[in-house]
Amino acid sequence: MKVKVVVLALLVSVLLSVTASAGMLWTDRDTFGDRFDTPNAPIGENLINSLQVRNALWANNGGRKTYIHFNISSITDPVGTASLDLILVDEVLEAAEAANIAVYVLNDGDSGEGWSESTLTWNNAPANNITSDYALLGNASLIDTFWVHDGDAVGWPTISVSNAALVNALNADTDGSITFILTILDGIEGSGVIGGVNYDYIAFASRERADSDSTTLSFTTVPEPATIGLLGIGLMALMRRRK
Repeated sequence: MKVKVVVLALLVSVLLSVTASAGMLWTDRDTFGDRFDTPNAPIGENLINSLQVRNALWANNGGRKTYIHFNISSITDPVGTASLDLILVDEVLEAAEAANIAVYVLNDGDSGEGWSESTLTWNNAPANNITSDYALLGNASLIDTFWVHDGDAVGWPTISVSNAALVNALNADTDGSITFILTILDGIEGSGVIGGVNYDYIAFASRERADSDSTTLSFTTVPEPATIGLLGIGLMALMRRRK
């Protein structure tokens, strides 16, 4: 009986230990495209150490959209929870202004997944609608939106995107590669919602920034039910052999 209890306790502890595990990945590529200043040339974000988004539909300063990539080939089990964590380092907003940030994911297997920091431009960025400061093409899907207000960048806070859409995108991946795209959908001026933040931009830490963490992807995974089942069967068989 004592042996049976010990083996049963072992079974329970092992099953609990494999039910979930946590991990975190750092971005391996990040940059942004600029519509007005350098639409046909890489922005060189490594020189300014930030990833910028901007929407200026009627202004001389054009839009900016950020691209962030992760190699997720190490994630082999189904994802249960996930969080895309961005470090807000600057917001060029005036009092009472705010910007509505949209986070998209490039569709799995898209031909543009192999983009490079050294060659991405406004005009060749994957899924980019080059005629719009905020819109993307049909090969990118919306994950979430969040607001950044004047004064929010104080202390360089972390902004986390964590929902079922993010988990689904990770679980749908088939090529070990995922790209997130950030744009400003619209904004608030002192006089109200106007569809764009005039001249203003929002900046997040890039991976080249030495004085701040960069974007990370945190997650928990749950082994396939078949894996847990096989382990349980094996331990139960061991119990019967020890009787």
